[in-house]
Amino acid sequence: MASDKPTKKEVENAFAKADKDGNGKLTMSDFKVCLLEVMNDENGREMVNNEDMMEMVMNGFDADGDKMVSLDELLKVIGDEKVDEMMMFINMIKGADKDRNGFLCAAELKAVLVTLGMREDDEEVPIEFFMN
Repeated sequence: MASDKPTKKEVENAFAKADKDGNGKLTMSDFKVCLLEVMNDENGREMVNNEDMMEMVMNGFDADGDKMVSLDELLKVIGDEKVDEMMMFINMIKGADKDRNGFLCAAELKAVLVTLGMREDDEEVPIEFFMN
């Protein structure tokens, strides 16, 4: 790949290669194969080996919440189409809401912060973090 961002054709080819069962959706393991195919930097490749980070990334792509990624969902984020970063962020937060109550409790928020490298695993999240 010559540029940092893969072309639509490269994304489609990587998706087809990763979609082993041909159902048009990628599971987590398929998603990893696809990302490795289109990534050309070492940081991205390292991310694929971090299970918590991959779950968060997959949630960001997974617009319909089915725990799988379609080609359309993939192209909206890494293809030629315009990226909706706010929707990706919302999807990531929805994925972090493990009890599906519409809110992130302190433990869920802490897990997000630890995954993003913003907190150490044993650090307390200060109450001020939650206040405006």
